[in-house]
Amino acid sequence: MDEKTILIGVLTKTLNRSEQEVTELLYQDEGGELTLKEGAMDEILSLDSVRVENIKKNAPIDPERLKNEYGRGKKEALDGFEKALKEKYSIDVDKQGVELVDSILSAKSKPTKMSDDEVKKHPLYLELEKSRVPKEEHQKIISEYEQYKKDVERNEKFGKIKQLARKKLHEMNPIVSETPSVAATREEDFLKKFESYDYQDDGDSPIVLRPDGTRMEDDHGNVLPFDEFVRRIAVLNYDFPKQDDKGGAGGDEQGTKKPVRITVPKTEEEYVKAYHNAATLEEKVAIKEAYHANK
Repeated sequence: MDEKTILIGVLTKTLNRSEQEVTELLYQDEGGELTLKEGAMDEILSLDSVRVENIKKNAPIDPERLKNEYGRGKKEALDGFEKALKEKYSIDVDKQGVELVDSILSAKSKPTKMSDDEVKKHPLYLELEKSRVPKEEHQKIISEYEQYKKDVERNEKFGKIKQLARKKLHEMNPIVSETPSVAATREEDFLKKFESYDYQDDGDSPIVLRPDGTRMEDDHGNVLPFDEFVRRIAVLNYDFPKQDDKGGAGGDEQGTKKPVRITVPKTEEEYVKAYHNAATLEEKVAIKEAYHANK
């Protein structure tokens, strides 16, 4: 049996055509000799495609076979995917599907321990280092802000203290210069002396505190009234009008002024002590005048 007979026989069965039809499909007569047609292969393949398509259309559907084939294909794809994941993330666990993914995420989320030097080389650290405020500058800014708050609170406190002291001074009617600038300077110097002390707020009569934090007291251990504190500073900075002989304070019923009896201090220490112990304004004025007159 030659090749021509075998070929025609196979195509006859495959394409469901007669020998004559297959022969005409493959060969052409050239001078009494049969030769293969040009394009015969393409024609055969086209007819075979039609044959396969018809088989598919007419073949009965087997759900079980399709299900098995789908399951097998799905498992092969999933196995390949899981293998690729294990190789990529260098993880060797006997888990599949979601559990495998959870294992990978858990392993990747664990913090990597780095040395201090490695941390300082990290791009994020370098970026933060460029934008951060140095510790010394940060502390300086905080200190300046805290000092600013203290200055504001101090100015508010001394503003109130000076206002009360100025009011008390004017009530005492001191002798002031007729030159406004001189009078203002003297008053400014007087009020500045109140900055040497601290004060505890107590309404219009704040408690005077020494620089060491202890409160100012009188000779009997009682808190020194703010008015008296102002008076003590005032008599050291201002002169006050003398009482007249017409029944003013210190006079008897006939208008005769009673003399103020004092011991003239000879040293500054005696002067300060005598002035501090004086019971009345008149005594303080007399001590001041006598001490300066004898210097």
